[in-house]
Amino acid sequence: MSRLGITTFIDPESRKIKPRLKSFRKDQNNAGSPRKKSSPIVNKSFACYNISSKIFKYNDSFSKDRSRTFSMGSTTPSNRRTTSLRMTALNSSGKLPNGHPGPKELEESKNVKLKKELVAELLDKVKKEITIGLYDIALQTLKKVFKEDSNNLKAIYTIGLYDIALQTLKKVFKEDSNNLKAIYMKAQCYIGLKEYKLAIPDLLSIIQDHPAYNKNIYIEIATCFIESKDYTTAVRQITRGLLKFPRFLEGYLSRGTLYNQMQKWDKAISDFYEAISIGPTEGTGYLGLAESLIGKGEFKNAIKMLDQALKCPGTTNLALLKRGKLLFENHEFEKALEDLSRLIDLEPNNIEAHYFKAFSLLGQENLIDAAVSLEQVIKYDKAKKYTGAAIYNLGAIKIRQRDFYGAHFTFQRAVEQGLEIEEQKVLKGYVEAILCLMRRKFKEGISQLNKIIKKKHVLLQEYLGNCFAYRGYAYASIDNHEKSVKDLTAAQKLQDLDNSSLYNLMISQAVSLGNCEKALELLQQASELFPKNVEPFAYQAAIYFQLALTTKNPSLGHKSKELLDTAIKLRDSESDLYFHRGIVTYYNNKPVDAVYDFEQAIDKAEDNVANHFLARGLCSAKLKMFKEAIQDFSIAIQLDEKCTDAYFFRGRCAFILEDTGLALKDFQQALIIKPNDSSAHVKASNLLLLTGAVDEAVKALENAYTISPSSEIILSKIKCYLLQENIPLALIEINKLNQVAKNPKNNFDIEVLTLVQALAEHDSNTYQKILSELANVLSYKTEGNICKVLHIRWIRGFIFMMNKNFEAAKEEFSPVIIKRKKKDQSMERNNIEIIYNLAVCNLVLGNLEEAFENFNDIVCFLDENDRGKVLLIMGVIQYALEMNREAKTILTEAFKYDPEIVGKYLEESSDVEILPLSSGEKFAEGFDCIRIVIGDSHPFYVRPCIMIPKSSLPSFDFGIEEEIFKFFTVNMVKCKPETPWLNRVKGSIQFTDEIQLIEAESPSEEKEEVEKTESSDVFSEKSLRKYKSQEISIRSPVPVVKIQDSDSSLSEILDDIDDLNF
Repeated sequence: MSRLGITTFIDPESRKIKPRLKSFRKDQNNAGSPRKKSSPIVNKSFACYNISSKIFKYNDSFSKDRSRTFSMGSTTPSNRRTTSLRMTALNSSGKLPNGHPGPKELEESKNVKLKKELVAELLDKVKKEITIGLYDIALQTLKKVFKEDSNNLKAIYTIGLYDIALQTLKKVFKEDSNNLKAIYMKAQCYIGLKEYKLAIPDLLSIIQDHPAYNKNIYIEIATCFIESKDYTTAVRQITRGLLKFPRFLEGYLSRGTLYNQMQKWDKAISDFYEAISIGPTEGTGYLGLAESLIGKGEFKNAIKMLDQALKCPGTTNLALLKRGKLLFENHEFEKALEDLSRLIDLEPNNIEAHYFKAFSLLGQENLIDAAVSLEQVIKYDKAKKYTGAAIYNLGAIKIRQRDFYGAHFTFQRAVEQGLEIEEQKVLKGYVEAILCLMRRKFKEGISQLNKIIKKKHVLLQEYLGNCFAYRGYAYASIDNHEKSVKDLTAAQKLQDLDNSSLYNLMISQAVSLGNCEKALELLQQASELFPKNVEPFAYQAAIYFQLALTTKNPSLGHKSKELLDTAIKLRDSESDLYFHRGIVTYYNNKPVDAVYDFEQAIDKAEDNVANHFLARGLCSAKLKMFKEAIQDFSIAIQLDEKCTDAYFFRGRCAFILEDTGLALKDFQQALIIKPNDSSAHVKASNLLLLTGAVDEAVKALENAYTISPSSEIILSKIKCYLLQENIPLALIEINKLNQVAKNPKNNFDIEVLTLVQALAEHDSNTYQKILSELANVLSYKTEGNICKVLHIRWIRGFIFMMNKNFEAAKEEFSPVIIKRKKKDQSMERNNIEIIYNLAVCNLVLGNLEEAFENFNDIVCFLDENDRGKVLLIMGVIQYALEMNREAKTILTEAFKYDPEIVGKYLEESSDVEILPLSSGEKFAEGFDCIRIVIGDSHPFYVRPCIMIPKSSLPSFDFGIEEEIFKFFTVNMVKCKPETPWLNRVKGSIQFTDEIQLIEAESPSEEKEEVEKTESSDVFSEKSLRKYKSQEISIRSPVPVVKIQDSDSSLSEILDDIDDLNF
């Protein structure tokens, strides 16, 4: 029950402003003047239950303004006469100063008499009006009194003008200093002014000199001592009064009440029993006795006493209220509601009845009816005594219902009326923190929840678990999953997590674990909690995709796509789902299907996203549609000027299209954007190598190494030096590489390159030694990073050819040759040159047909000059084989490619050298040529191909580019945790009492606008005005393949693409 602040407002120790409690005595219809209501302060029990009518009638809980409007009977003794003290003084002598009156005096005397009678009647009327609570009317009547007698002391006293009354009494004392009534009235004026110590001497003097003057004086002097915190003396004074008046009912009731306040329960019980014996029909005694029994813990007996009070006239309502409150405190909510509802039927505007009825309903968890009762409290509480507490509890109910906007506006009602209490400020801070989360102001909400959790206010102890759960939700929303797991785990220790928080915990745990089996299990469990949520499927797909990349297992890529298919069926409006499925499909080498997904992502995205166009551009590049790819990359650059990947990809496309200027410009711009990115410098070096700027490529690699040293960069530098045929520098770098990371591969490269350097001396005396050492290197169980077994066989075969041992050379060449397949569209340079050497060996050995086949295998892969030379040799072979017609055709074709060499040979010039491929390059020039004579044909000279071991040049052809895969990881999936404050009812969301169906998805976070830069030269401004897929669709080279709408069969499109033989 503490969650709703019930104990806060019942316990007076926790509240500075306490509800005014009603008197046990009847308010009206009793003989004598009515007793004033009171509200004690000292004891908890007194704050809960009412006390006797007069003992605390001048208590501090009444303000001065309030006391002015209370009844005359509440401030005036019951036996006070209606005539003023001034008239009493005049009548005491019984004489007139001027003798017998004449006619004029008689007339004046008659008028005075009539005036006195009128004033007396008006004062009686005032008394009745105040008694029944008609204070405004009573004030109007008093104005009439003042018109007749402006100095009327009784009227002045009645309306609470005690200072003026004291001034008037001074005049009385001048005429009669011992006037007993004046002394009594003076004491009462001091009490009215709350000058209790000044009232005590006068009251004591009256008791001492006239102990039987007025029994109520003993009650009033006890009140003065109570206000002075002297309870013992107060009891003593009431006891003196009881000794003087043994049947003084009010005295026993007041002393019993005071004993209750002092927690002297047995003495209080004795007094109340005495009061009951004096007045068995006076319900106040039973009420006081019930209070004493409650103090002793005898609740059942207290209930019996309250049952008796119900039978007494005038205390029925109060007995019902007290019994209802007592039953409520004993958690007998049903019985409490019966009493309080009965009281409300008798007294509909009883604020306390509505107030405690609300708490009883809260005890039954009936929040809706409790809220109605609290609204009734606010309606009838004109004095605003309970309103602040009622509004506070209404707000607390809204919090229980998780209607935080409702709670916010409820608390605002108290602020607007100036009734905000301290407890409300605590709950208000809690509500504002959650509203920040609801408005997606996560950082602000986290900051406020941090303060709440740190303070650990007693009112929020039961909400502490929610604070951790809500903060965990906020952390998950900003992808800080480690802190989310910590908070949600803390919440789980404090309370049972609802399904939303449990779901959030599973998601954050899975994301924190990363790509592992346990994460997949957690995501599966989360999916079972909320089967319609797509995030668990997206996270699982991301994990499977990353596992496919690391394990090189294509089946995991297909599993990833299946999960994304399921997610899209659940929510086909999500742009990211299509984008991620496009990435997986691209990885699965289905670029056409991937294009469809990327176009769907573009269409469904709220804004144009650079990565979407980047991905579609890669598909176009994979399909060799480079111009279209350039267009997409250019759009990506306009959307994100710092997208370096787009610059690199566009540069590669431009290079393929032989637009070297644009390629260099794009790579340079990428370096400007990321000058400290070593990979950017490595990519730039690749472009420089392809353009033949080897020295500049080396400088780019040196810059990359300075930024981030790595063995890969050193290896790239070695390749550059070997392209320059600078073996010494290459060996220096390999030794440096071996110092960074010792590896058998480095030793392999060092051994081979050292022997190649020795071979470059062209000293035939070293050939045998080189052959022997190369044979030792062949025994290694590994290959080098650059030099391979192929190179060793090639060098050994070359040396055998130099030694005229062509059979041995063939034995070296044959094992490393990769035979051509019919569908092969390319062949490695090393393989071509070794096949050429094999052909020369067959040519020298007279195996003309084999030689012709060897040459035929490579001729289509040669450039024009080299092709002309090889065709010349093939034509000569055909003549030797007496295939003159074919020979003529081949020689004619050869002449087209290399007319100079072919012309010289046909003119039978002497010493014609046919040196295709590397046989005519610098490294091979120092070696002898081999004289070839085929049949009766004119002789010519050839040289075997030999070159320094080199890696192939970097390729700018587009395959499956890994750069795009970084856009689909677990961390790239947008986390949309379940909101823990929503009440879910059978798939719907209950905000307060009403159920509202959620149809639209929550809007995504606002994205920052990216300023558009000027369009690039490679595409027109017009083409960038619209970015959606209908304006920029997939393009293909001739023949054109039309990509149809999403309803078209993708298998048909694939068939068309296959026909193109890309």
